[in-house]
Amino acid sequence: MIRASALYIVIVVALVIGVICSALIVTGYFYRLAYQQKFRYDMLNDNLHSGINMMLAGQDSTYGERTLSLFGRDNDSVRVKRIFWGAYDVGIVTAFIQKDSISSVFSIGRQIDTVKRTALYLADFDSPLSVSGAGGVIGNAALPKAGVQVALTESAHDSKQKPVLGKISTSKKELPSLDANITGKLQKLFTPPAGIKSLWQQDTIINSFQKETRAVHLGSTPVNLKNKYLNGNIIIYSDTTVTIDSTTRLNNIMIVARSIIVNNHFRGNCQLFASDSVKVGKNCLFNYPSCIGVLRSKSDPGIEPEIKLGDSTMFYGVIFTLNKLTGLQQPKIVLENRTKIFGDIYSQSEVMTKGNVGITGSVYTLTIAHFSNFRYSRNYLIDARINSNRLSRYYLTSSLLSFQSGQKKILQWLE
Repeated sequence: MIRASALYIVIVVALVIGVICSALIVTGYFYRLAYQQKFRYDMLNDNLHSGINMMLAGQDSTYGERTLSLFGRDNDSVRVKRIFWGAYDVGIVTAFIQKDSISSVFSIGRQIDTVKRTALYLADFDSPLSVSGAGGVIGNAALPKAGVQVALTESAHDSKQKPVLGKISTSKKELPSLDANITGKLQKLFTPPAGIKSLWQQDTIINSFQKETRAVHLGSTPVNLKNKYLNGNIIIYSDTTVTIDSTTRLNNIMIVARSIIVNNHFRGNCQLFASDSVKVGKNCLFNYPSCIGVLRSKSDPGIEPEIKLGDSTMFYGVIFTLNKLTGLQQPKIVLENRTKIFGDIYSQSEVMTKGNVGITGSVYTLTIAHFSNFRYSRNYLIDARINSNRLSRYYLTSSLLSFQSGQKKILQWLE
């Protein structure tokens, strides 16, 4: 005869064994579920990177969205989208399997072809380049047939260094052309699409590149942007002057206006496009990748077209002028004392330096000049140094400068 206590122990042991078995079954279920999720995520991640590589490797530069199957199966679909965003295109790639998806948003730059990299391209107008003081060119240079000479000026003593440390070739009278597709789209920015809101209701706007572009048209009244934080897929249009105060923070947005003024001590990363002028104050910092461009297509006798960077300003990115006019109204680029540029300068007119200027990158210009003590010196490089060799090998330029561009790569992860 079995005691009741023994039966009780059997029941308890059976219960414990049942709990353990149930726990093992549940653990196995969740492990399998986690494994399937990880397997699907890895597959999505592989497809995502394949889509990114296809976008970067392809020669197709058309804008828009398309969906494709990588291997012809039902679990390898990717959606790729290219957005025109000023000097730097934005790519959006989404990999999806049924309702599961992952996305990446990034800006696209181009690696500089080291063979084509030029520190200074000075158009040939039968005038030599004169170098004096601490000025000089480090890197390859394309110069007029008249060559280069060391000059002795009133404001700077003769330099013992070679004026050009690099290979010298002969330039032409015309500059290498900017990418026509991009310049055409930049010109169209000055005709804003209809139906854009003109109200400014928020001080902080963050808009994803996976959403529709947030566009604001400020009209024909001058606006001073103060105490604003604008980030992402945002375009500001204006028919007149836009002033950007140092209290405003901009990140990856575009501003298109007749003229743009940036106050002293501004910090940000943006693209500024004007039809007349862009004037940047002192001690400003434009983080990489930024862009400033003046695109002239209409004559205005009351405006002196130029891009001007104030004293001790640092700029990382691309500065350019594009002019479709013939005559005296040629937009120039003016660099004040202690200005430092890291990137590319392209001027269809003139680059003027005023004092000790450092350019790490490339300069393409019809003429280069120095202005000091009310004296203008054409084709003089005085106390201004251009050094393309110091530019980081990881630096990516804009597809706008297609003549020196190489392979497309990811410039910046945006989202």
